[in-house]
Amino acid sequence: MGRLFARLLRRDHEVIICSRDEAKAKKIAKRIRVKSGDTSSIPDANIVIVSVPIEKTVEACLDVLRHMKSGGLLVEISSVKSSIVNNIADALPEGVEYLSLHPLFGPSVRRLREQILVAIPVRRGRLSEELLTLLRNRGLIVEHSSIEEHDKMMALLQVMHHYAYLVMAVELAKNVETCPDLAKFFTRSFRRTLGQIKSLSKIRETIISIQKLNLYGLQTRKDYASSAEKLSIMDDK
Repeated sequence: MGRLFARLLRRDHEVIICSRDEAKAKKIAKRIRVKSGDTSSIPDANIVIVSVPIEKTVEACLDVLRHMKSGGLLVEISSVKSSIVNNIADALPEGVEYLSLHPLFGPSVRRLREQILVAIPVRRGRLSEELLTLLRNRGLIVEHSSIEEHDKMMALLQVMHHYAYLVMAVELAKNVETCPDLAKFFTRSFRRTLGQIKSLSKIRETIISIQKLNLYGLQTRKDYASSAEKLSIMDDK
């Protein structure tokens, strides 16, 4: 997602990609025609966007905050908020804005128009409002939320969604060896489902992190499993 935001903002802003792997940062920056740098670039930046694996978000943001200037804006784009935002907010220096975003689309999306972006302005200010206005002008739909509302909704729409595919993938894997001719019986709709499972497998670590870190995830999975158990009987009720 960091690359997508770099492309999105390069028209109006000077964009510098930083990474602990400098060679990787240079390679990506060259590919998308922006600059590359290191942490020495952070004090001069008005806006710093952190795009790292979910479980590394707090650590990365705390590291970035040590270098940011007063009046700057910190942005992270984690898919989980409760266990992330509060830890970062507690460490915010005076004068630094903080905007927590969650794009409800993947980095491979072709059109940004009418894609939804959830925004939680933790410490809002001029830069936060300017960035949200710019994103709206790019065609994104910006929906505001609280931390609690976000994670509750994502437990229903993201945790449960991914969990259903995880359960199906596990059951299919258990039967592959005993049913070698399984592919001969794939329906058209199942092929689409299998394509979705394969697509999600590419972001397996992110999916597992969301399952583990969303505070409402465990109860959502239990409720799903309970409904699955009741439906297994398939009686009139």
